[in-house]
Amino acid sequence: MPRKVAKTAKKANEPLPAEPTAVSGDRPRRTAAKAKTPKKPTSAERIRLLEETIADLEKDNRTLRGKKQALKDANPAEDSNQLLKATIKKFNEYHAIVGKVFYRYVEDNQFATDQLAMDNALGSSSLEWADLFPYNWSKEIRCACGLFKEWVMNHARQEPQDLSREQKTDLIRRLDGYCVQEDMDYIYSSLPRSLQGRLLPQLVATYFIKDCVDRFFTNPFWWIVPQPGIQKGDAKPQDAHLWRLWTTRFAHPWAGFGSEMVSHRISTVNSICADALKQDFLQSLLRDSDPSVISSRDDWLQRIYHHFAEISVKMAAHLSYVQLGTLHDIDPYFRRSSDNTEASYGHGKVDKLDGHRVLVLEQPAVYIRGGWEDPNGSVIQKKAVVYVEERDDSSK
Repeated sequence: MPRKVAKTAKKANEPLPAEPTAVSGDRPRRTAAKAKTPKKPTSAERIRLLEETIADLEKDNRTLRGKKQALKDANPAEDSNQLLKATIKKFNEYHAIVGKVFYRYVEDNQFATDQLAMDNALGSSSLEWADLFPYNWSKEIRCACGLFKEWVMNHARQEPQDLSREQKTDLIRRLDGYCVQEDMDYIYSSLPRSLQGRLLPQLVATYFIKDCVDRFFTNPFWWIVPQPGIQKGDAKPQDAHLWRLWTTRFAHPWAGFGSEMVSHRISTVNSICADALKQDFLQSLLRDSDPSVISSRDDWLQRIYHHFAEISVKMAAHLSYVQLGTLHDIDPYFRRSSDNTEASYGHGKVDKLDGHRVLVLEQPAVYIRGGWEDPNGSVIQKKAVVYVEERDDSSK
């Protein structure tokens, strides 16, 4: 009996055995239960948790405002720097909290996670919804034209006397719609002295502007080559809109096609710019430079072409569309009261230019056409900037 009691006491210090859960003949189950995967929150739970997080952020914001007022009351002279640091710190905390909450409750949504991961890689590009709204179009076009002028001032010839008669004639011929089809020497002598020195650089810049307008703004699908054998119909390409492409993208989360299309557009613009630079006509208008300058010169011009192409794609994504007015669209004679033209600032006073002939288009007119309210409407956003003849016998 004493040995039996001793044996029982020893067992009392040992852990109790697990209750058998398997029937005879089955393999016994493991005593340690396997950890269960936490259940994904439902949409309603996600919304509730996000609302709670937002409420906490608003509470912290009210606390920060109270600290701000207390700091201002206590030391109004030195509160600015401390308050700014406190505000930046709190904003960083907000950013971290919101990001953490968002990732936590959409981690099972692979598409949303992929889009967040791609955000830094894509940035502001043609893969995203166009952010260039119509009220900015004339400004963007004016800036793009200015880039060509800056390039020309650095790399093109500056004096008409440096060109042969054949070169002058060829240049004027290529600028139909942007320059009157007259002898260059006649145009030069018809301008005030302040514009004579700018004439040749302006004409060369206009050549590039016209090239970009003809290529990128008359067909919103300029980078797409039709399949051989497809017959051209009566439809006008400029009446098409790219917004249907964006609608399609919303239904297809895979961005591979869009990435390939952007790469193809980039390659197309590179080819367009390279072909332009290969022309003997254009080379004759440029200054002689050493190879290092030529390389940077060509890269600079290529970036400008890409800028023009990019804004054309973004504009074409809207229901409204842009039309650039040339000399064919405006009155051939200048009027100060005109809604379509304004004289270049090089003319100085323009009160004596009424009735004088328009010679050169410095910047095309910008018309915004179409839209939700009036699909057939047209509004001029920016007048055409022109060079006007100042000969005494030019008044009509």
